[in-house]
Amino acid sequence: MKKLIIYSFALFVLGTSISSCSKYEEGPKFALSTKKSRLVGDWKLVKQSENGTDMNLSNGSSTASINEDGTYKTNTSYTVLGLPVSFDSDGKWEFNDDKSQVLFTETGASTTTRLTILKLASKELKLKQIDGADTTITTYEPQ
Repeated sequence: MKKLIIYSFALFVLGTSISSCSKYEEGPKFALSTKKSRLVGDWKLVKQSENGTDMNLSNGSSTASINEDGTYKTNTSYTVLGLPVSFDSDGKWEFNDDKSQVLFTETGASTTTRLTILKLASKELKLKQIDGADTTITTYEPQ
């Protein structure tokens, strides 16, 4: 009986600590894989909002390949007045010190874009960018 009480208490403590430790606003609360391994991969944009208003993504697409070696490539394509427009970018990425943000520095650019990680899971990546008075939230899923 004494062992049962000790095991029950240990499970309670473990459960409480796991449920309360989340680095990101929207989770996950617990993950066995590293933050880097969850970020690395090929992603496609599935949702974007600016200042709380959802953007219409039906006339375009955006993809990002985030590589383990600290490099990235993006492609954005859309149609304007019936004409296709596409542009690519590439550069380096890294986490900030506490891994709450990912920083992207485009090749040839002198500025770094800081994106706050809202959710970092193997099936969903959600990022927030604040630029002056504008807040953009982007949601990606694996390609």
